[in-house]
Amino acid sequence: QKYGQTMLDYVESYQGIKEQDMPAEYKEWKEAQKILKPYWEIANRVEQLFGKTFANSQAGQRLISKQRHNLKLSNAKIAKALQIYYTEA
Repeated sequence: QKYGQTMLDYVESYQGIKEQDMPAEYKEWKEAQKILKPYWEIANRVEQLFGKTFANSQAGQRLISKQRHNLKLSNAKIAKALQIYYTEA
């Protein structure tokens, strides 16, 4: 996650690939990234509010998991994107 987008941008610019030339699966994946942004940002918000030590603790991880679970239940698009891209087969 940390280098994913930066590396992808580099490869795209190096190879001269334009986003509109990419296959539909790539475009769906990019849309899923946008949809999932609030889901992944929960950990950052917990860290900002309570500090890195708490965010990395068992209690912090439980809080992050609970908030992510609630978001997944309340947002069908997030639930679907997680199922497609982050569920093991």
